[in-house]
Amino acid sequence: MNNELIIKTNREAWFQTVYRIEGLYTYFEAYKVESFTNDGIPNLESKTPYIKGFIKWDGCMEFEQKSHYCGLYHAKQTLMLMEEIHETNDWVNETYRN
Repeated sequence: MNNELIIKTNREAWFQTVYRIEGLYTYFEAYKVESFTNDGIPNLESKTPYIKGFIKWDGCMEFEQKSHYCGLYHAKQTLMLMEEIHETNDWVNETYRN
């Protein structure tokens, strides 16, 4: 299925990621979350993605990223995001590409 959108919010890593499935590629844009409303809706830190790129069916990816880390915690947040991107791509492969 082409151009299907998937939006995921990772409350542990404080990111909201928009995925777009296009053929053998899954494009993504992840935004840092500044806070959550009482209803659980994320308030984004910026309208500019923290990281954007694509991951192919085989797990290879290319991306552009803001590279400012304030200690190891931010590196761990990015690792959690990367894990989510790969897990989402695995799900897309099983759901749409088999």
